[in-house]
Amino acid sequence: MAATYWAADYSLIRVLDVEQQSPVELQEAAKPLLDIVVVHISDASTLRALKTAAVLAAELSARVHVVAPRIIPYPLELNQPQVPVSFTARQLRELAAEAGVEASVDIILCRDLMTTLTAVLKPQSVIVLGEHHSHWWRFNWLDREYRLAQQLRKLGHQVLSADLN
Repeated sequence: MAATYWAADYSLIRVLDVEQQSPVELQEAAKPLLDIVVVHISDASTLRALKTAAVLAAELSARVHVVAPRIIPYPLELNQPQVPVSFTARQLRELAAEAGVEASVDIILCRDLMTTLTAVLKPQSVIVLGEHHSHWWRFNWLDREYRLAQQLRKLGHQVLSADLN
């Protein structure tokens, strides 16, 4: 397994998990398929989103892609996260295995979540978020996933909710 780094304007670094693939798998990967994106916010929400994405992927012959932005505070170097990238990659692979879906993982070290998602996501992406709705429906706007979903919808993405309740 090799890691490829990509930096733009010193505001984000993309760490791609590259594994050995056969020529047949590479040809299959070249076919244009629908990508269902799961944005990793927390383990519980990502697991629920992966289970929902697995159902959608099976029905739509789509691929599941996990995007895991890791916010690095400004006092720290961008290429030195507090949690090792290998640990995060292993954790996300375990979540995907638990959800019963084969997913590609894209770990991104960045300074700002929305700037990064705007740069990384394709236009009109299909995104599954594991939202946690409050028992008091008036306070849903306090939930991080709910606010993120609203921002992504404003950018033109199709955001689906995998409700945790």
